Amino acid sequence: MLGLSAAGINEGVDEGLQWLRDNVNPDGGWFSEAYRNVTHGASDVSATAYAMRALASCGIPDDEKLVQSGRDWLVARQRTDGSWGIAERNERRGHIGQTGFAVSALSRAPTDHRSAEALQSALYYLYETQRLVGGWELAPGQELEPTLTAYALRGIIDASALRGHRTQPKIFLRWMQNLQQMQRRSGSWSDWFGNAESVEATGYTIELAASLGLLGKDPLNQDLWLRRALDFLATSQDTAAGGWGVSPGKAPAVWVTHSVLIALSAMLEGPADAPRLNVLANTAGPLDQTVDQYDFAISFASPQRDYARALALKLQQFGASVFFDSFEAESLWGANLIDRFTEVYREGSRLCIMIVSQEYIRRAWPRLERQSAQSRAMESDKEFILPIRVEQVDVPGLIRTVGYLDADQHDLDSIATMAMSKLRGLVR
Repeated sequence: MLGLSAAGINEGVDEGLQWLRDNVNPDGGWFSEAYRNVTHGASDVSATAYAMRALASCGIPDDEKLVQSGRDWLVARQRTDGSWGIAERNERRGHIGQTGFAVSALSRAPTDHRSAEALQSALYYLYETQRLVGGWELAPGQELEPTLTAYALRGIIDASALRGHRTQPKIFLRWMQNLQQMQRRSGSWSDWFGNAESVEATGYTIELAASLGLLGKDPLNQDLWLRRALDFLATSQDTAAGGWGVSPGKAPAVWVTHSVLIALSAMLEGPADAPRLNVLANTAGPLDQTVDQYDFAISFASPQRDYARALALKLQQFGASVFFDSFEAESLWGANLIDRFTEVYREGSRLCIMIVSQEYIRRAWPRLERQSAQSRAMESDKEFILPIRVEQVDVPGLIRTVGYLDADQHDLDSIATMAMSKLRGLVR
C-alpha cells in the first residue's frame, strides 16, 4: 500500500482541508498560481474544481456549504455550449481540460436543478467534441492529446459512477486501443503543454485504465504497454527527493507526483477519490455490440439536422452508440459515401430512426438511406424502422400500418426512452 496509515497522515489531511477553507475567495471559488496571468488572482475553474473534489471526498458535513458555493461558482461560469474556459463564461472558446475538471467536481457536489442541467450540458459538449478514436484534441485538426483526454474521461467516469449517467463502453475501448499506438518508445505519452515524455500524462493513462477495469489483476503478468509505462515512471522518479517532475530530469512538482501516486494506488485497490467503471464487464450487457454495428442509425434531411443531433446526443447519454454523420467526420472523410451509408442503414445498425418530413421524401441522400433501411426491414421479422414525423407526410414504400411518433406530441426524453426500450427488446 502507499502508507495511508503513516503517522501524521490524519493531521496532514486536517491541515490541508483547513488551508482550503482559509483560501476560498468571497465569490465561492478558489485561485491557482498557474493562471495568475489570466485571472490576476481571481477564482479559476481548475482550482475551484480540485478544491471541491478534495472537500467532497473527505465528506466532512461542515464543508458541504463550501462545496455548494464552489458548485454555484462553476455553474455561473459555464459557457453557452456547455464547456468551461479558464475562469469566465465569456471566454472565446471552451477548454477540454477545464470542462473535464468541472464535470468531475459537479459529479461530487450536492445536486440542484441548475447544476444537474450544467452537468448534462457539459457531458453533451464532451461527447460532441470527442473524436472517433475515443479521445480529444487541444484544437480542431490537431492530434489526439493524452492529458486532455484523461481529464475528459475522468469527468465522464465520475458522472457515470457517481450520478448514474449512462456511457458507451465503446468510447473507452477505442481509447484503450489507440493509446497504445500513441505511446512513445520510452513508455510515456506527451502532454498538451509541450512535454514529449510527460510523467503526468503517463500517470493519468495508467489510472484511467485501472479505473475502467482494463488492467489484469496479476502485477507480474501485465501487458507490454503497461510494463513500459511503469518502467518509465520508475526511472523518472527523483530518488533523492522522492517525487516526480513534469518529465525525466526535471525537479519534482506536487501536481505531477499526485498523478503518479493516484495511478499506483489505482493499480492496487483504488483511491477513494477515483470512482471506477468495469467497462469490460459492461460490454457483456444488453448494449453489447460488435465494433462495426451501431445501436441506432438516424436518417434525416438537412432542415431537421438540429433535431436529429439533439436526439443523437440524448441516445448517447442513455448509453447507446449512434450513427450520426457529424459524429463520424473522421471516418467519412474520403470514404465512398454511397457504399458507407448503404452498409450502415442496411446492415450496420440495430434500429433505424427516420425523421420524416417533406424534404426527407424529396432529397437524394435520405432516399438512399431510406431504401437501404427498407431493404433490411423486408428481410427481417423484427422491428427495424422507427419513424418520427415532424411534418404530416407518408414515407414511400413504408406500409401505412407502421406506427409513427409525432415530434410535436413527444419530447426528446420520452422518444429516447422509448427507443432504448425497443433496443433492449431486440436482445432479450
